Amino acid sequence: MCGIAGIIGPNEPSEIVRMTDEVPYRGPDDSGHLWARADSGELFVDDSTKQTPATFKADVALGHRRLSILDLSSHGHQPMANDSKTLWITFNGEVYNYIEIREELTKRGCSFLTGTDTEVVLKAYETWGTDCFRRFNGMWAMAIWDSRNQELVLSRDRFGVKPLYYSQAGARFLFASEIKQIRAVQKSQPGLNLPVLERFLADGVKDFDDQTFFEGILKFPPGCFMVIRYLKEGIDLKPEAYWRLGEGYSFSNSNDPFEHFFWLLKDAVRLRLRSDVKIGCLLSGGLDSSAIASMMAQIAEYGQADLEQFTFLSFCCHEKKYDEQKYIDEIEKYHGLNVHRVFLEPKTAMNLLTKVVHHQEEPFGGFSVVAQYLMFRAANQQGLKVVLSGQGADEAFCGYKKYYIYYLLDLFRKRAPLTLCRELFFYLINNNVAALRLREAKRYLPSKWRRRFDSVPRILTRPRVADARLLDAEKSPTVRDVQVEDIRRSSLPALLHYEDRNSMAFSTEVRNPFLDYRLVDFALGLSDEMKLRNGWSKYVLRKSLANILPPKIARRRDKMGFETPENTWLRSHLRQDMKEIISESLLEKNGIIHRNSFAALYESFLNGRENVWHMDISRLLMAEMWLRCSLNGQTL
Repeated sequence: MCGIAGIIGPNEPSEIVRMTDEVPYRGPDDSGHLWARADSGELFVDDSTKQTPATFKADVALGHRRLSILDLSSHGHQPMANDSKTLWITFNGEVYNYIEIREELTKRGCSFLTGTDTEVVLKAYETWGTDCFRRFNGMWAMAIWDSRNQELVLSRDRFGVKPLYYSQAGARFLFASEIKQIRAVQKSQPGLNLPVLERFLADGVKDFDDQTFFEGILKFPPGCFMVIRYLKEGIDLKPEAYWRLGEGYSFSNSNDPFEHFFWLLKDAVRLRLRSDVKIGCLLSGGLDSSAIASMMAQIAEYGQADLEQFTFLSFCCHEKKYDEQKYIDEIEKYHGLNVHRVFLEPKTAMNLLTKVVHHQEEPFGGFSVVAQYLMFRAANQQGLKVVLSGQGADEAFCGYKKYYIYYLLDLFRKRAPLTLCRELFFYLINNNVAALRLREAKRYLPSKWRRRFDSVPRILTRPRVADARLLDAEKSPTVRDVQVEDIRRSSLPALLHYEDRNSMAFSTEVRNPFLDYRLVDFALGLSDEMKLRNGWSKYVLRKSLANILPPKIARRRDKMGFETPENTWLRSHLRQDMKEIISESLLEKNGIIHRNSFAALYESFLNGRENVWHMDISRLLMAEMWLRCSLNGQTL
């Protein structure tokens, strides 16, 4: 896990250094830079001394910050070159199956000088070209400079776990792991992207497409690569997909899907335990994180790991309604885990907001992101450099309550009355109706019904224009349609954004076994009834892992999610802080929302009006804090 940066086109030698210096936390162990002339092939490489070529006129520059995970020696220094010094790579992430790929390359005559996956990636590209990306099982954002062909190749992992941003102005192209790196060297500061901000305020949608909250700075698409040919008159940008969601996985119906799922998850966890540093795991007491913890225990039982060397981190809450300690205690005792508990107080959460906003770079939905930030601070204090997480299981295996609604609607459309009645019966006796609040899933409602639950759009100064790409019930989506929407746009991208920035703020790498592409493709290929059955969500997961999960967790019906008591906090502990922030509202001063509307909406929330949800207030608060950081007190 690292931080990368690059410039194609005219640049000053100090610019690439400024870009890497913006994110020292992404790679505290080492840094390196490369300057090159595209036409002549001349190079200047530093050795982490930050020595810049004072008179070298480069039109290509690469930068790197290293967080050492595999082969902790200086042999892993980047940018890294091939044997002939014609290919140079700056790489962020991990290719978990690098050992298997290395063995295949060795049989083809390749030799290796390091124990890093970076060298394997570089020689895989040298051997197979851009076809190498589909062979990788992992997470990454990388750039490879090919001096022979005067080409830069960018690539990002299938789900966008690792961030990659870019910006183009004429013949000058910038890319980086974080937005602040690009802003640090832009000739003129980008304006705020108001349509993106307004969409976030109205619908809570972010990381939905290639747009960011800053004009002219874009996200590189997941599952794609791009060959950038350096031309003095301009840059040619043509991203290409090397993988498509839900395609290409072959599963024979003759195989037992439960056994196959067990093997896939076990292998996904096994690969993600490859590390030369200490490993931990986020443990909420929910089904997903407990599944990973149980699989780690299973692997340790067979002598492939030492369970005592793993540290498990759990977020706990003093307010019983949001606390999952009874489930955490259950799995802790069941497997004999070493669990470290983390608590968050409301005043601490408010005091941390500015730091969290700085690292997140864009607004976020609520205080759960702050709680996650605190979790990774605890991971750092425990000496962890790698942490496993259950992210992605809800989207891949239908963990959200809304999926059952779409399943029932789909059964109704298919005229399957017996199955519909059975599933509706179990759904009702499980009390799942009470757990699904319509205003929490309002973006999935038909557009004409949404107004009843909309409070924030009414205070925006510009009328909201519905985005035709957003999925809602009027389009009669299937369960799989909603899953794909959540993975590509509505849910997973934002969650991965939060997790990457919070973990990297404390130089910690997060690995997501449920986002092993084999598992996701397998999940999307399963029938709905393998994921939703008899009132149970994630049916295939529960049944497959029944023998290694504590029974109380395997049969757990409620889904809490990673929540904080912000509804209570905003009404009581943080009321005075809220009123002070509202009195100096930058959203109002910049004409984004109507004058005095924030105060009025907050009062409606305090008075318990049904159509004002605490997440509406939280979104406005986080947007306010982001504007303060982005504008430094100035107006647009």
